Amino acid sequence: MGCCYSSTSLHDEQSDHEFNVEKIYSINECMGLKLLLLGTGESGKSTIQKQLHLLFGDSRGTFPSSLRGQYHGIVRRDAVKSAQLLLRACYRFGWQWDTYNQHDAAHYLLSVDVMATNFWNDKILASISLLWRSSLLNDSLLWRAFELRSLFQISDAVPYFFDRISVIGSPHYIPSNDDILHARLRTSGIVDSIVHIQQVPVRLLDVGGQRNERRKWMRCFSGCHALLYVVAISEFDQVLYEHNTKNRLIESLEVFAEIVQSGYIQSCPIFLFLNKKDLFLQKIGLIDLNVCWEDYSGGKDARAAMKFIAHKFIDAVPKTLLNHLFIHFTVATDTHNIEQVWKTAYQLISKQHFQI
Repeated sequence: MGCCYSSTSLHDEQSDHEFNVEKIYSINECMGLKLLLLGTGESGKSTIQKQLHLLFGDSRGTFPSSLRGQYHGIVRRDAVKSAQLLLRACYRFGWQWDTYNQHDAAHYLLSVDVMATNFWNDKILASISLLWRSSLLNDSLLWRAFELRSLFQISDAVPYFFDRISVIGSPHYIPSNDDILHARLRTSGIVDSIVHIQQVPVRLLDVGGQRNERRKWMRCFSGCHALLYVVAISEFDQVLYEHNTKNRLIESLEVFAEIVQSGYIQSCPIFLFLNKKDLFLQKIGLIDLNVCWEDYSGGKDARAAMKFIAHKFIDAVPKTLLNHLFIHFTVATDTHNIEQVWKTAYQLISKQHFQI
């Protein structure tokens, strides 16, 4: 095997691996697989878990109506909360609105109680639409505040949802697959679920990534057939929610090093998902990676930066485990990307476990 980059990593080649369907079908279902999904907060690991349910769950190709109902309120609340965070940032930066209508819309949004029952109304929709539209047209306040998100905590998905605010605010709104994938629902504790891939039960353990959740990680390693560790590489200029001076990417690297050097992992494959590649490519042209690592000298060259990050994680892995390390650059919200990455990953897992 050996440590390697995936077909979706530094080379944009398509994998030609295919599942050995007949052999996997012959495996007894009781011999299922256990996958552990780990990563620090906001890494995108829960989005990976949602993608696996979308691809291989009982309602393949779509999310069940019960989950759509749950995310209906989550998406709308997050839209207002994100607007409020951006507006507070604008005021903290001392910025002023151009028109009375914009000022009135901002004042109203800040007054909304998102925890109230049936809080959503047409004025919320109109206010967010007005402020976001003016931001896009004039490179104005909300967008300028979002571009400075390394100075405060806010979701990367804000532009996605604000661009769809007319859909989200409509009376007959039903969250789409992409809405659910982009929505943030913080994992608390251990989310234990099962999907069936080619009739083989695959148990997914998604463990909360915030600092206070990590004490639960070690007890999950027993009987694990693969570790999926997810890293948000786009967050190289951002700090932790729990610690406002700690760089997120460095924290993720340190946690990864602690895991692979702990002795809990002996021979199972380690899949390192260097995630949020799309956001990273947008950001690296504006911000140098040396804000995170001073020894980086590749400037704003995206390929050089990606290779540098990958090698930082490779260097953390003991030599005895390097043959079990596989690196993929991913976009967790892109179903096609995750499906292609997963095909390669699942073939490696099943070959090792079932000795195909």
